Amino acid sequence: MEEIEHVYEPLTEEHLNMTVEEYINVLVHKEIEKIQSNGDALIEQLESTVDGIRQKLTCTSSSSSNKDKGL
Repeated sequence: MEEIEHVYEPLTEEHLNMTVEEYINVLVHKEIEKIQSNGDALIEQLESTVDGIRQKLTCTSSSSSNKDKGL
């Protein structure tokens, strides 16, 4: 499991006026956004890899079919 990196930003005036619960919610939502963004990037990378493999398989399959047909 990947460890969450903790980088603390200086507290803003808005943060100082929040309750602890509100501040924790802000931090949690920021982490959720980071995780979502990382997940989306991983999915795009995986889809790209799958597309490349699919193209290779399609080309290999096509050339095998052409060989079988004597082309």
